[in-house]
Amino acid sequence: MNQKFIDLTSVDEVVKSSDYLHIFSSAGDKKIPVGDFASKLTSLVSPSAIAFNQRIDRNWDGLGALAAKATDVTADFDSGVLSQKIAANDLSDYDCGMQIKKTITIDGTNYTAHIIFAHANAFFGYASYAMVNTPNIACVVYVEGYTSTWNASNTDGGYTTSNLRTSIQKVVNAVKAVLGASHMVSHQVLLSNAVSGGKSSNWAWVADSFGEAMSCAQMMGVNPSGSYFDMGEAYEKLALFDLVRPNQVFGNVNVWNRDVLSAAYAANLNLDGYLRNSSVANANCVVPLIMVK
Repeated sequence: MNQKFIDLTSVDEVVKSSDYLHIFSSAGDKKIPVGDFASKLTSLVSPSAIAFNQRIDRNWDGLGALAAKATDVTADFDSGVLSQKIAANDLSDYDCGMQIKKTITIDGTNYTAHIIFAHANAFFGYASYAMVNTPNIACVVYVEGYTSTWNASNTDGGYTTSNLRTSIQKVVNAVKAVLGASHMVSHQVLLSNAVSGGKSSNWAWVADSFGEAMSCAQMMGVNPSGSYFDMGEAYEKLALFDLVRPNQVFGNVNVWNRDVLSAAYAANLNLDGYLRNSSVANANCVVPLIMVK
């Protein structure tokens, strides 16, 4: 094989990948094929080598101005490019915080929905009864101006039968109507359906959900109710909220979580950026988590 050693101080000709780079150091000499070295160097410096879950949209100013600042990739979704990239697990062109922006209709009223990239391949590797095997991007759906009570009349029914879940499903169905059901991933979710002693007391796996309210664990990485079934499949903090605080995403609003604290109080992300208890009769923002493919 026609190979040569390369001296970086004197190279004056075209270098082939099969040539050797000869490195001298106090620890001794090392001979590395140029092709191997170039590949390794590229992987270290190329943005595409950085996981989607470890970077935030570079246009984002971090001041809650998502609608104005986040990169809008709606055209990529509409053209099919985004779906092709997701299916190929190639998210090198996309970052957390980018958004698909759509007009949705709920109860006859039009709203602007920001479908914000939050996590790649959510729920991969979970227990067999909840595993999602379809490549996806988990997205939080922030609908400008749309709010709901948890339960205006106050009930011990838990999240499953709450007004909040009814409103969540209205948002999810409206988004499904504009994105198309074939672009959303359904999955099993573990939802509370009763309250006792200051926290959820009963729960059930619900199949084929296209979206639910987020758990406190997904937003803040903590579970204030202390019960496993207030998280279920939603046990993992979303990458978006590792990169920016939740109130930087949603701005000056309160956002319901699905965790139940008692018959009279549920968890919400307060506009100050902290988890708070909120009366179930209060109207807070409704923000589902969906999975887009």
